[in-house]
Amino acid sequence: MMSANATQDDLVKHAASLWVLLQDNPDDPEFSAHIDRWRQADPSHDAAWQEVCDLDQLFNQLQPTAPLPRPQPRIRQRHFAPTTQPKRRRGLMIGLATAAAISLAVYLGPDVFTQFQADEFTGRSETRAVALADGSTVHLGADSAITVDLSTSERHISLLKGEAFFEVAHEPSRPFRVTSGSVSATALGTSFLVQNFDEDNEVLVSTGTVLVRKDASTSAGQTLSPGQWARADTNGDIKTGQRTPEAATAFLHDRLVATDQPVAHALQSLQRNFNGKVIILPTDLKGKNITGVYDVTRPVAAARAMVQPFDGSVWMLSNWVMVVSL
Repeated sequence: MMSANATQDDLVKHAASLWVLLQDNPDDPEFSAHIDRWRQADPSHDAAWQEVCDLDQLFNQLQPTAPLPRPQPRIRQRHFAPTTQPKRRRGLMIGLATAAAISLAVYLGPDVFTQFQADEFTGRSETRAVALADGSTVHLGADSAITVDLSTSERHISLLKGEAFFEVAHEPSRPFRVTSGSVSATALGTSFLVQNFDEDNEVLVSTGTVLVRKDASTSAGQTLSPGQWARADTNGDIKTGQRTPEAATAFLHDRLVATDQPVAHALQSLQRNFNGKVIILPTDLKGKNITGVYDVTRPVAAARAMVQPFDGSVWMLSNWVMVVSL
């Protein structure tokens, strides 16, 4: 029986427990009726149940559409007599198989296709400085990837995923251009941060000036000075604002600085520093922005601080699966 003062976090955990038991007892009418009565007792109960069902669908989506080719291991064939497993054992095996699949995805870090494309990349919770041939330095954030093209007329870096801070060597004859999605940032001699999110891309200037365009072919653009940032969405619309210039290098010190930043962006940055999977329910977080400084070495505490303004909750499904409910 749930307490009358149960929080949404408690309700979701209880619903998850009922869901697991249902997998072991799918044909038990009494237990199904018990779940129905619990869901009908209060709208918040049914909402918690729907969150767990949504989570189950997300788990199913974690499975790869096609298996990666693997070499055949040389093992000694061993034969065992077939056995029948009780339902609870079978449910446990399914759970372990799901855990193994997610653990493998976490271990691989940046997806394989991005690794094939990238010239430089990092894994989860890893940062790295990359020295370019022109004297510039790229500081890659966690779970990030870039391609590098240094020609005689231009220096072009493409941020495939994640974030990177650029310290650009002054060379007026060869403009230094960084593209991320549909956004292009050009500098002659400066330092700035570029972040690639699922739908938006951001540029924050630390020193000097940077010209930000909707795309490389657009002649018009906006010039940013130290502390100014620009965020471009999938429609090409650019929003600008002011932030402390030091925020551009905060990730190098395990800090995430958000100033009127979408909470979805902050959680995505946190995901890059979490050795596991962050699952967000619901997935539509439009209009929810946050401001604050967060310690990415304490991901659960950071996530809770991020969602606290929206009365959200965070709970660990396991040591490597974090569920964020808003």
